Amino acid sequence: MSASDSQRNVWLRYGIEPGQPLRVWLPAGCAVALVGVLFWHACHRNPNAAFLSRQSPADWIVYAAAPDLGIQVDGPRQTVFRRRFAIAQPPAEVRLTVRAMTQFAVAVNGVEVAASEPSGSWKDPQTTSISGDLLAPGENELVATVTCEHGPPALWLVLDLDSTTVLSGDGWDASLLGAETRPVRSAAAAMQFDKGGFLANAEQPLEAIGKTWPICLAFAILTATLTGVANRRWPSVAKSPEAAWRLATAAIAGAWLILLISNWRTLHFAMGYDSGLHLDYIEYVRRHGRLPLGNEGMEMWQPPLYYVSAAMLTSIAGASPRSESGIFILRVFSYVLSLGQLLFVAGCLRRVYPNRSMAQLIGICFAGCLPVQIYLMHYNSNDVLAGAVSTAAAYFAIRVIQERNGRLGDAVVLGACLGAAVLSKLSAWPVVLVVFFVLFWQLVVERNSIGQWNRRLLLPAAVCALVCGWYFVRNYLNFGQVLPPDQAAFKYWQDPGCTTVEQFVRFGRALCQPNLSSFAGLPDGVYATLWGDGGWGGRMLRDSRPPWNYELMAAGYLLALSPTLLIGAGGAAIAWQVARGWKPEKLLMLGVCAASFCGMSYFYLQHPSYGAVKAHYALPSIVSLCVFAAEGHLLLVRGIAWRRWALSALWGAWALTSLASYAVDGTSSTARAWVAREFAVQGDPEEALITIQHAISSDPHDPKLRLTAGRLLLHARRPEEARQELAIAVEADPQDAEAQCVLANVLGTLGYHEVESRLLRNALQIAPDNSGALTELATVHLAAGDGKAAVEAARAGLRVSPTSPLLHLLLAQGLAQLGDIEQALQHQQIALEWKQRRIREAVADPAVEREQQP
Repeated sequence: MSASDSQRNVWLRYGIEPGQPLRVWLPAGCAVALVGVLFWHACHRNPNAAFLSRQSPADWIVYAAAPDLGIQVDGPRQTVFRRRFAIAQPPAEVRLTVRAMTQFAVAVNGVEVAASEPSGSWKDPQTTSISGDLLAPGENELVATVTCEHGPPALWLVLDLDSTTVLSGDGWDASLLGAETRPVRSAAAAMQFDKGGFLANAEQPLEAIGKTWPICLAFAILTATLTGVANRRWPSVAKSPEAAWRLATAAIAGAWLILLISNWRTLHFAMGYDSGLHLDYIEYVRRHGRLPLGNEGMEMWQPPLYYVSAAMLTSIAGASPRSESGIFILRVFSYVLSLGQLLFVAGCLRRVYPNRSMAQLIGICFAGCLPVQIYLMHYNSNDVLAGAVSTAAAYFAIRVIQERNGRLGDAVVLGACLGAAVLSKLSAWPVVLVVFFVLFWQLVVERNSIGQWNRRLLLPAAVCALVCGWYFVRNYLNFGQVLPPDQAAFKYWQDPGCTTVEQFVRFGRALCQPNLSSFAGLPDGVYATLWGDGGWGGRMLRDSRPPWNYELMAAGYLLALSPTLLIGAGGAAIAWQVARGWKPEKLLMLGVCAASFCGMSYFYLQHPSYGAVKAHYALPSIVSLCVFAAEGHLLLVRGIAWRRWALSALWGAWALTSLASYAVDGTSSTARAWVAREFAVQGDPEEALITIQHAISSDPHDPKLRLTAGRLLLHARRPEEARQELAIAVEADPQDAEAQCVLANVLGTLGYHEVESRLLRNALQIAPDNSGALTELATVHLAAGDGKAAVEAARAGLRVSPTSPLLHLLLAQGLAQLGDIEQALQHQQIALEWKQRRIREAVADPAVEREQQP
């Protein structure tokens, strides 16, 4: 037996087709290596990526500021890091190695010994030799001043002495822009919310399961029963793929429609991430009859297909995008797009799993009950269009892959869908690249003719270029670059502002505290926004988030572990199948999922903010998750009846809980308060007051309704009525810090300063990081002539909002009362500088100022 025959037998023994290493393994390995090099360069060499690479023995440290959900305008933030250390005898020479994001100066015992080089990269360590004469026996002080324009100042430092080594890490204190001094935080540690802050009394999955388990159990029993009845009573439906997928899609389409119609009675306002900015884009197209340039608005760098389509639909109906009828049209548009995506998902499943009704049903039900799909239908966003046309592209790509001599029209439609996907949102690029890569790969592996190359690759590429190429040419002619100028005129960032390797690998907060868990890192943020609206639709305040059923949603995060398991098992099974044999359609699904996750990771690397972690960025690749779920179900069931029933029960509990989570009860106090606030935001305070008064008459003991009424009355300049409502709210819920802060504000306007001060102190005991309460308290102390207390309150407020012009001004006034004129002038200058920066950004785009005042 020859060596080649022996090797062939080895491959066959493990079920691997001969030639797979060269046909699949080598190209896949090269693709992985290429992606790895790209990420390595961005992490370790690119100074524009705020990635803090780990290097022993020190740790990256930052000021332990409270999490801020608002926009952070670019500007020089300066953090002073201090560390005291003791030595017995000064060494002759000391080595100091520093890395800092981005500029630094280091002083030992008051003498500057090192500073950053303007021409160097902040990611490269800078080593300096220091004379031991600067040190003294006993205690010494090391001070590092770090300044950063775009992100939080971060420090990595090693001071190598003969007998000891001083490292950045525990034991350091810091102050950011004059805020109160406090121990530093490791940059790798997740930002933590205080007990009374944004997440006060937020829903937690374990507690939610304890409250909603009867509903979840009923859903599980109902699904298991229906599964058994369907298998016994309607075998033709269970065994007929055609009838099965049609029944499933019709049921889901009907459920979606009922949900949207029912919710419309309450949710007839613009909703979703950056919804106002998207509406500005649509309104711009309607008014000017042309596309904006990328630097004319915060979202106007986005590709235009969704906005042009929405502008055309609202113009035909004669409705403004911000009107109720305009919002209705956009909601219907999103429903139609989501339904189209569902149909193309069904088409992909029929192609990948022909004559496998169960696999098709599982995949379709997964797509129909996926929370990210459901809540995005209620939002005005280009993600829905990108998901629909990308899924259509995946369907036609599978057709082109499977039908080598298929219709020419499939290749043309494929190219058109790929071009439309690019014109919908740039997050569709991973799908486009993978489709072309798999088509190219198949043509090489199967050694097709020149005619096949022209029909199956060059023709779709040409059509795609014709559909979307003009957009990139336009960008190049206007900005000298093919990609749009990502918010080129607006310089800002959001927390956490920098990334470490831990933010890409750790997971767990989404299972115990899913709300805003994107602060913990990428996996938690993706899980929280895939299996629920963990980002609150982009709202910054808990009371202003969409009025979903958050108890059921929180329970759904734990129930979602079962479909997550199926997706993981199915993805692993498909990867093994692709490794063993040539299956280009499954390779496409695998590649689309991997490329989308890599794209999200790279985007998060370049824009390290909690708002950059959203699962709907991967909506164009949802079809691959549906295929993985179907494959996982087939793998785990394997024809065993009890497994089928058990998985059906778990699936049913999750699926029906997901749907029920987004059924809004318009009669609830939460929904009524939300509607009243939305009327106020839309500039209709009278309707807002009427709505909240009707809600209070139905439920007079609800403190949230009273708090909302108090806010609205205060905004309407009716302080005495506001005081009465807020007093009832505080009495009903003494642990509501926000109610006490608003009541204190009202009492201050009425002249009750002593009661105002007491309420503010009570609120800060509940929520120590409430910057509004700290600002009010500093104002009260200044009015009372207590400069020391005013300084303490202002510095504590700067811990939460370090660039607040008002807090810096209050601090300056307090310092002036204490006679520290030099520092008072410094903070007065800082207040003036940051006020000017905010004014400039607000003039460039008013949305920046709106985000600063949620």
